[in-house]
Amino acid sequence: MTRETSVADTKPRGIKWVFFGSQGLRAGWGVLLFVLITAALAIGLSLVLHALNHGKKPDLDMLDPVTTLVGESAMTGVALLATLITAAIERRSLVRLGFGLRNALPRLLQGLLFGVLAMGALVGILYLCHAITFGGLALHGADIWLYGAEWGAAFLLVGVAEELIFHGYLQQTVARGLNFRWSAVILGVFFTVAHMGNNGESPIGLLLVFTAGLVFSYAVWRTGALWWGIGFHAAWDWMQSFTFGVADSGHPSKDALLLSKPAGPDWLSGGSTGPEGSVLTLAVMAAVAVLIHLTLRKPDEDLGVKW
Repeated sequence: MTRETSVADTKPRGIKWVFFGSQGLRAGWGVLLFVLITAALAIGLSLVLHALNHGKKPDLDMLDPVTTLVGESAMTGVALLATLITAAIERRSLVRLGFGLRNALPRLLQGLLFGVLAMGALVGILYLCHAITFGGLALHGADIWLYGAEWGAAFLLVGVAEELIFHGYLQQTVARGLNFRWSAVILGVFFTVAHMGNNGESPIGLLLVFTAGLVFSYAVWRTGALWWGIGFHAAWDWMQSFTFGVADSGHPSKDALLLSKPAGPDWLSGGSTGPEGSVLTLAVMAAVAVLIHLTLRKPDEDLGVKW
């Protein structure tokens, strides 16, 4: 028996061909399976939380650390459970889905550092352009440490949940069906759509969300895992909402360190969107992409997909 005959004999035939290819379940069906499992878990969880809150809806217009922490804990659980279930059904390695533990802590810390520096640089530039004003400290003493830690934990979970959903199983599955470049673009679109319902969001802000999605995808490609993106995502949001007290994707927050507000035209300051709505953010994200290219040169894990 020749090698070609052996390979041909292992290919799915008949109705199985519709659902399975040479790499197992076809990518499109895998995406659909993940979405259905995630939706079912999210709906079930929302019904439980609705019952526990006696039908009272949380205030999503003004973020606070405890509510954010609870909500993102739930979303992280949903995303993680959906990933584990789908990976188990398909018998896929978690390493190939971005969960490789090699250099996980250093990559997470690198991402945190880059996120702090990137948002710090953006706000610094806005200040020099007279596009943001500061009114002093809003917190003092032990409250700084308390709320800083609460917001830190909350935004770490934001990073975990969003990276799991958009750059974990879904990204690698779309990349398996097409390639990694197309998966970055497609998941960037979905990432943007997920932010379109935010109050105070703007066209420039949504363009930045799409750009950020591409940057996070590139970080996954360069490292082979989710950890860098989780760290950057968490630090970026923490600096906005807690340190500078500005809106984050249109969401203002309570218990922030500084009293800040935008000044000047919205296209420059970001307006109600926050710094993410400023055109200057696109330049900052471009600089971050260059730094990723220069500093993250060798993947820690092989994702097993083509660029």
